Amino acid sequence: MRDDYRKKSNFGRVVALIVVLGMLWLGVITIQGVGSIYFGTPDENATAVIIDVTPGSSVNTIIDQLVSEGLLNTPFWFKVYGRLAGKAQSLQAGNFEIYPGTNIRELYEILVDAHVAERKVTILEGWTLRDLDAMLVERGIAQEDEVMQLAKDATIRADYPFLNQIPRGLDLEGYVFPETYRVFANANAEDVLRKALDTFQERIVDAKAGSIQKNTRSLFEIVTIASILEREVRRPEDMRLVADLIERRLALGMPLQMDSTVNYATGKSDPGVTFVDRDTPSPYNTYLNPGLPVGPISNPSEEAIDAVLSPTPNDYLYFLTTPEGEVVYARTHDEHLRNRVRYL
Repeated sequence: MRDDYRKKSNFGRVVALIVVLGMLWLGVITIQGVGSIYFGTPDENATAVIIDVTPGSSVNTIIDQLVSEGLLNTPFWFKVYGRLAGKAQSLQAGNFEIYPGTNIRELYEILVDAHVAERKVTILEGWTLRDLDAMLVERGIAQEDEVMQLAKDATIRADYPFLNQIPRGLDLEGYVFPETYRVFANANAEDVLRKALDTFQERIVDAKAGSIQKNTRSLFEIVTIASILEREVRRPEDMRLVADLIERRLALGMPLQMDSTVNYATGKSDPGVTFVDRDTPSPYNTYLNPGLPVGPISNPSEEAIDAVLSPTPNDYLYFLTTPEGEVVYARTHDEHLRNRVRYL
């Protein structure tokens, strides 16, 4: 009898031990799960990973992507949380920027709320298409000369009626609106170009339709003059003065003789051009050719376009820009020559 009692007692102890160990194991697993769901945070120096979730991807497929990229260590708890929170079937497609160490709850916030990975792209006032091309190549967004090819793409031009004024043989120079844009992380050169054209449509064509219609110049000519202003002077007040100056030189039949047009022809960016440069044969060279250059020489800012639409009347015919950026005006050629000796 005593042996039977001892056997039952030992068996009970083993069962109790197993139960205790099981509860401890469940406790550890639960703590691990709660930690991975709510308390994980990326390391301070962690590098973001971009994952591409394609439309129609299942939860298991997305889990496999997260695991393979080192973004998820507890796929079981990812499934558990997704089911309990009712988010498992709400995961979105797209490109997502995720930092290793992100907890499961935040993973779902990113993937469900479609916090799609983005990057900033800044196009500066006065840049040319080649400047834009160089920047996008450096950022890994474009191949060399890709922007130049897209700028002549008939398909893109057909999507924007305001580009119909551009003469045959010219590209989109002048119409790429300078701004800082947010684009998807996997955006390509065409995406950036179309974003800038969309903004030109909104900020210039639509917003200033009345002023453009009242102006004696076509939109193409307005953009061409604005592109010169952008490269010649910096301040909006000087742009308005020089815009009026340009119109009066044209009305008098005087060549514009703008150094910026020569630089566009030579590919240089010198503040002053040489006599040799001035003789460069080019339809953009306003030393050799009367009237406006054949097309825009940069992508002007909204301020430059506003200056053309609303110039400040004055009686100047000449100007120069000092090395410090100050614009000095003159009414006569002799006065202009004296200013050159004094300021340059």
